Amino acid sequence: MLKYLVISLLDRLWPAFNFLTFHVFERDPTLDPPLPPPDNSILIVVTHDVISYCHGPKPIIEYRRFQNGCIKTVNLWFKNERRWMENVDFVTAFCEDFSKFADEEEVLDNLSLKFSGDSEMETFSREFLEKFRHILVARPPLKTRRVRLEVFNQENLMSILPYLDSEALESVLIIDALRRWEKLEIDKLVVVDQWKKAEELEIRLFYVDSGVDMNNFRHFKKVVVDFKECLTE
Repeated sequence: MLKYLVISLLDRLWPAFNFLTFHVFERDPTLDPPLPPPDNSILIVVTHDVISYCHGPKPIIEYRRFQNGCIKTVNLWFKNERRWMENVDFVTAFCEDFSKFADEEEVLDNLSLKFSGDSEMETFSREFLEKFRHILVARPPLKTRRVRLEVFNQENLMSILPYLDSEALESVLIIDALRRWEKLEIDKLVVVDQWKKAEELEIRLFYVDSGVDMNNFRHFKKVVVDFKECLTE
């Protein structure tokens, strides 16, 4: 009797369970957090208060903002090493370390920069990228085969893309950090060598004005872009 009751309940619940399971996995993959980078890839995640840096299998380093300084944490598998940096801004601390981390001769598989947060992050992104750009300008172009940039606008992109090695760069992936499906201006992007020499381009969760010169896309071997007609009064 008990065995029959259990089987009967499963028969009744299984369609509902199956329905729920289906919807759990029916999601936009661009909303998932980036996977840990391969051995020679760099992942940088920036929020209002924390910057996380991961270079392949090396320990993840976090820089956390406080009112009168920041804490740098190196996440080792057996313990965390923390260092208090008085009167040092967390963005400055990260940028100074990045200038030492990034090997000038290494060719990365992938460079990922992700802004994570709400709409106020758009203002903070300018502050972060102004300091980060100075580090990129002061060194030889950073060599990476692929770049993934989760940003807010063309201004953000122009703080990074021109300072990558155009001879090494093969693929560019651009994602709207806020998933807003807003228009992305590209008039400044299309003139830099990094755009002209890359082989693949993907622009996700932005759209591009369909009135742009399509010749700016013809050199790519692969293009994934949403074009939308923009009407003006």
